[in-house]
Amino acid sequence: AGRVSKQELQQAEMALATAEAARSTARSQVGALATRLGETRITSPLDGVVSARRLDPGALVGPGGNTTPIVTVDRIDVLRLFVSVNEGDVHRLKLGQSAHVELDAQPTTRYQGRVVRLAPSLDPATRTLDAEVQLPNESGELRAGMYGRAAIVTGTHPGALTVPVGAVQMSNGRSFVYALRGDKVQRREVRVGVDGESWLEIVSGVQPEDEVVTAGLEGLSDGSAVRPARNIDPFGGAAASEVKQPRVPQE
Repeated sequence: AGRVSKQELQQAEMALATAEAARSTARSQVGALATRLGETRITSPLDGVVSARRLDPGALVGPGGNTTPIVTVDRIDVLRLFVSVNEGDVHRLKLGQSAHVELDAQPTTRYQGRVVRLAPSLDPATRTLDAEVQLPNESGELRAGMYGRAAIVTGTHPGALTVPVGAVQMSNGRSFVYALRGDKVQRREVRVGVDGESWLEIVSGVQPEDEVVTAGLEGLSDGSAVRPARNIDPFGGAAASEVKQPRVPQE
């Protein structure tokens, strides 16, 4: 067997250490290059579609908050609608309530959503609270930025009687309607419930079988004789009064 001198052993050990150091350096360089390569791929934090591209391929970008956004990604499977709720109605809001949404772009369709978030405070200028409503959009027919109106369902009144808002007269804080009795009208005091903008819920004062004057109320008084006209346009000038039965609103 051959012998190795002490000097040769030291030289071999130094060569091994040098090789290991070079290997470690090479590995570090590979890791750095892999990191830089990974930074060339921009991954969206959410699933969606690119709605705007602000830079062209090959443009120089860098890290930092002042860099121009590269693209804007919109999530379209679920859209958010923010509804401003009057201060007086805020106490009736709850998470999970359903909402009916009508959009100007789709006037014949009513979309169903749900309240998922309520702002912690009111807007000091408008005295309203923002309620966030989520709209499922699996079909993709809705678009971000569409304008619409929403009604949040805060309660249901099965079998409620309603009349057009124009059928109710206010006097000294009390509400009245004119109910038809033969060829005359009877002025009745009623208690109003939910205000549906175009209709009012009548809690008491009329029955489902009653017919209520909905147009031509000017000049009427209790016991006035009328010639009722049914199922015509009350604004067409063909009749002085129109009567309708109270109805149950359809959701």
